[in-house]
Amino acid sequence: MHGLNRIAALALALGASSTYAGYSANVTAGASASTHSGTVVDAPANVTASTTNSNQPLLISNQAAVTSPGFPLMESGGGSGSASVQPGGIHLSAIGSANVQGDRESYDQGGASGYGYASGSFSETMVWNVAGVAPGTLVTVDFQIRVDGLTGINTSLLQGGTASGYRIYDWDVRFATVGYHAVVNSDQANDFGTFSFSAQVTTGAPVTLSLYGSVGAGANAGILCSTFWGFPCDEFAHGASALSFADLGHTLAWNGVTGLHLGDEALSLSALSVSSDSGFDYMGAYVGAVPEPASAALWVLGLLALPLLRLSRSNAAGPRTSNTNRS
Repeated sequence: MHGLNRIAALALALGASSTYAGYSANVTAGASASTHSGTVVDAPANVTASTTNSNQPLLISNQAAVTSPGFPLMESGGGSGSASVQPGGIHLSAIGSANVQGDRESYDQGGASGYGYASGSFSETMVWNVAGVAPGTLVTVDFQIRVDGLTGINTSLLQGGTASGYRIYDWDVRFATVGYHAVVNSDQANDFGTFSFSAQVTTGAPVTLSLYGSVGAGANAGILCSTFWGFPCDEFAHGASALSFADLGHTLAWNGVTGLHLGDEALSLSALSVSSDSGFDYMGAYVGAVPEPASAALWVLGLLALPLLRLSRSNAAGPRTSNTNRS
């Protein structure tokens, strides 16, 4: 599996203060693509945005693409990233794709690449109170964070082709006495589901929740068909494609309060209440529509399909040889 560079270090601030810090959200989306071993590049600047308006979701996307059609080597690379944040929930998606196709004397080991990245975070200060419990009392609040999504690396090889990809996602939660950070990279299985935590909260005092996530995906494809270099290929179709994706679009979110304790005594959740600047009810779970796939992401997938169609048509022109590799 292709080695990866670490996305970006996560840094989330949390703390209690004497005044409300309100609500804030931040998003970043990046993309890049190259062909001919990096001699043709599309690398737009990262798209970033921030807001303190909790009434409107913060939504951005970014995309990049390079195509180099022609004989003897056809290459394409694409990448996209998109992010959406609102109180309680974060949606993120990243895609990278790369394709090559050439004749029997094509040689371009690092031919095409694509990369996508997205990150999002929100921070909100709130006050928790318990009926019948004096302000300034330390209580334990049990809560959950939900992480749902899909990631993958798909490669397709014809004779002479090389392909690889990687995907990574990070997320981080900070709330009162809780600080938790998770990283899942290309050599690890997905770790999705519901995560449970317990935090000590002082009733009547402001406390800040911060939630952050990031996703990244990259793909590379090349071709090794050269008699000179000792990789001969016959006249039939050869090449490679790679698609990598990391999607937390199904939500990185606050999943509600599940328990309340005063020392060793369990209290009824009906006694607990919370007030926040956004008005989001942190007693319950975030329920928000998953954003429709960004046009940029669909566009990158379409870019991936074109060389594959060309390869399929070339395959129909003649039989495969015995040294054809597929994965």
